[in-house]
Amino acid sequence: KENQLKPMDIAAIEVETFHRASLLDTVIPTSIEQAQYSIPFLLAVAAIEGVIGPAQMTSGKFADPEITALARRVTLKVSPDLEALFPQRALSRVSVTTKAGTNFQAFQEKTRGDWNQPFSDEEIKDKFRGFAGLSISKHKVEQIIEWIWNLEHVENTSNLLSISMGQE
Repeated sequence: KENQLKPMDIAAIEVETFHRASLLDTVIPTSIEQAQYSIPFLLAVAAIEGVIGPAQMTSGKFADPEITALARRVTLKVSPDLEALFPQRALSRVSVTTKAGTNFQAFQEKTRGDWNQPFSDEEIKDKFRGFAGLSISKHKVEQIIEWIWNLEHVENTSNLLSISMGQE
């Protein structure tokens, strides 16, 4: 996003990481589970759509020619210095090379949502809305959020179960 690259301008994406992450190299996933754990697919989706969420975890996206073409240009390699930090830290360095030969690099010490850089309350609620909203009504999603956020004051949790199971 910050360099305003267009996916068609990307010649290659190289990810240096620890060994276990380097195994997450499925280029064309065939299931949601594979997609969620496919670094090439997720990087391609993020570059093309600007977001990774439930809407991107569909068979249509798995077969999307633009996504698969970019995912094929992603390579993963083990970096000894990052391997030495695992499992205490799960880090990666990403290098994007454009077709014009320009190289952009990124490395983050902390990942949003990890224990050392947690999501805000509003980000957690928004993430829940995005996922739960696919299968239950907006009204029920908001009810569940309200219940969960005030759980310490709830004496009877059976209503929460009823709401989440589609009963009211």
